[in-house]
Amino acid sequence: MTTRPSLLRSIPFWLLIVLSLATVVYGAWLFIVTTGSMTTGLAAQTATTADVYVGQIIVGLWQARTGLPIVLVNIHMVLAVLLVAAMTVVVMHLTAPRAAAPAVPDGARVS
Repeated sequence: MTTRPSLLRSIPFWLLIVLSLATVVYGAWLFIVTTGSMTTGLAAQTATTADVYVGQIIVGLWQARTGLPIVLVNIHMVLAVLLVAAMTVVVMHLTAPRAAAPAVPDGARVS
């Protein structure tokens, strides 16, 4: 039987972490440079078409790259909380003690 290495000793895990961080850092740098160039050009009224339109595309792609996983994680967390809440309600309903019917003596009238 083979044992799997610990996640901390897994080369693909650390490669994924390093490349993900490198992508986010590069995207942040590109975002800052592009918006800075676009803002400067627009303020001085010397912005070219490439500055404005390509800058907007780069900003949008970077936001999608870094924001989409966050949105998906949040959606999954909300769904998980709702599922746990629904399961808790069902379990509490099934395990709740039932109230015993009041004892009625023989011959007594129930109103």
